[in-house]
Amino acid sequence: MKYLRVLLVAALASGALAGCGGDEPLDTSAAGAPASTAPAPKDVLLKAVQTLDKASFTFTVKQAGMSGGGRVDAKAKAASVEMSGKVEGTTISLAYIVIAPDVWLKADLGAAGNKQLGITKTKWMHLDPAKVEDKTQLPIDTDGNPAIGTAGMLQGAADVKQADATHFSGVVDVTAADSLVAPDEQLLKKVGDKAKAVPFTATVDDQGRLTALKLDGSAIDPGLTIDLVFSGFDAVKPITKPSGAINAPASLYAMFTTS
Repeated sequence: MKYLRVLLVAALASGALAGCGGDEPLDTSAAGAPASTAPAPKDVLLKAVQTLDKASFTFTVKQAGMSGGGRVDAKAKAASVEMSGKVEGTTISLAYIVIAPDVWLKADLGAAGNKQLGITKTKWMHLDPAKVEDKTQLPIDTDGNPAIGTAGMLQGAADVKQADATHFSGVVDVTAADSLVAPDEQLLKKVGDKAKAVPFTATVDDQGRLTALKLDGSAIDPGLTIDLVFSGFDAVKPITKPSGAINAPASLYAMFTTS
């Protein structure tokens, strides 16, 4: 089983670094010009995601029996993520450090998994993105900067409603984003078209920053449920290079494939 793929999807859904906001409103200040039209709720929400692209923050994430969190410093182009949980009865854990363009991984996939891949659970391993076939499984964009893809998923949001200044709801097509936040392909095949309309709720703060995002897929499949909380804006500790890191073994790169 692809232990890493399962954890990557769960753990790295939390980053939310790459975003796209709506267009700037037209300047209607001239005399006789019509009053400005309020931006659409989806545009407001996407702009809230975009603010994370320039912020530092901490986060927590829960999905399908796994939990964890970490911190992101967008200005330093750095991120740190730790996750743990169970897959088919085996307790596993995963940690990532990104200081662009470098990526390090530390994983414990259980005794059998560790032996199969030739990894030591206490050792940080340096990954060479050039050797990774499926780069959507890495927490970086094409320039090597930290990027998770939450905004890409929310581009597939529909029927977005804004209850008040800070609360949003709607449905999202989780098949639309080819990134770490996308559910596992096997799960998507299992649920079919239902994955194209997963209910979500989102909260922004009084400064327009995304503070919570929940995809509630419980009525479809528990694996489609993701609960993210963002806090500690502009108050995170520096993210530093892990000491004693080794080069990742060739066997590990086999986990990052498109098949």
